Amino acid sequence: MACACNIDDIARECGKNAAGVKPTVYITCEDEVATVGAATDHAISTITMRVADAGPPEITKGYFRTWNASRRDADFKSTQNEEGGQWETEFKIFIPKQSSAKAAVLNNLGEDNNIVVVTDMNGAKRLVGELGNPCNLIVEEATTPKNGYTVTGKWTSGYSPYFFTGTPDVSPT
Repeated sequence: MACACNIDDIARECGKNAAGVKPTVYITCEDEVATVGAATDHAISTITMRVADAGPPEITKGYFRTWNASRRDADFKSTQNEEGGQWETEFKIFIPKQSSAKAAVLNNLGEDNNIVVVTDMNGAKRLVGELGNPCNLIVEEATTPKNGYTVTGKWTSGYSPYFFTGTPDVSPT
């Protein structure tokens, strides 16, 4: 039995095609997301955050947090492993200037419990992590050659990260 051929045309792109990642990423914990909409044509348009509940126990509303990084030293790549077909996705951002407030946030990341929206320089947003399979964030503090934090997100999935066409529900603070 032959597999169905799912190959289709890819249109030629004209105009700008800027390399790199925008200096703002949106991050949340997996338990703050209620649902992620179904993918259509490898894109997701809705992410619904959990709602607040007076409890007990009291539950706060879920939000994406905004991390502002350096305009330089940001990267995103997703590579399909030729042996198993899994996609290995990795992004890096650099948050300049060490401080106790930033260290407190970065020290509380814990294990792989994160869902991140990374935007490329062309404005395309990618969703790294999913419910039941969040991404892992690894932090490196350094003072040389630059003072700050390199944050690396790593995620393995059966497909490349979906495009996110919606707007992240960001924290009002």
